[in-house]
Amino acid sequence: MKFSTTLMAAVFALGSALTAANAATVVSGNVCEGGVPPVAGVCPADHNLGDFGTNFSKVVLNLTGDTIIWGGVAHRDNSSTTALRFVDNWTMNLGSKVFKATFNWQVKYTRTNPNFDGQIVVGDTLSGNTIVGGNNYEFTTGPEDSPVRTSGSIDLGNLTGNGLLFSVDPIFGQFATTADRSTHEVGTWDLRLTEIAPVPLPASALLLMAGLGGLGAMRRFGRKA
Repeated sequence: MKFSTTLMAAVFALGSALTAANAATVVSGNVCEGGVPPVAGVCPADHNLGDFGTNFSKVVLNLTGDTIIWGGVAHRDNSSTTALRFVDNWTMNLGSKVFKATFNWQVKYTRTNPNFDGQIVVGDTLSGNTIVGGNNYEFTTGPEDSPVRTSGSIDLGNLTGNGLLFSVDPIFGQFATTADRSTHEVGTWDLRLTEIAPVPLPASALLLMAGLGGLGAMRRFGRKA
């Protein structure tokens, strides 16, 4: 199943189960994931929730207004014994509100380790601990670009509903890491969610509805007479 631009999601059974098992955190403003700090410095936290980790039920967010979630991920080591691979997974409940979602990413160490790629996945269904049937958005640095691309922005469209699953995965992609960490990938991300106000009905439509209601009342009155 591919999502449309607007994820018209009802209260999914998965989302309900996650929310019941883990009390959701009600948030708006700046939310810090607590992983790799932003390139510009510390996260401007209104809510500091610590590392999201791989468990989608660990962090469940109920949005009440415009929100920016700040985070960071790393793919540091490709050895089988000491691999340090950090994925940020979480769940969000938006209710009946609609939010415009924009995902931004940037390399943490542009001079020493410019390689960084991965994907953000948005969906509503899990198979084990993997999102299935959602939308995958890939990001990567551009060493052949001039100047070299070390950041980017992805439009995730308009989102709504409950039980929405998000995964930022720096392990996905073409870049491999080495045990001496000379090629490790470290990057930061932010997800900006801006509430879209419902479009009010024009005055002409309201007058039409009132008129139709009046006609209906007159017809019922006529039948009684």
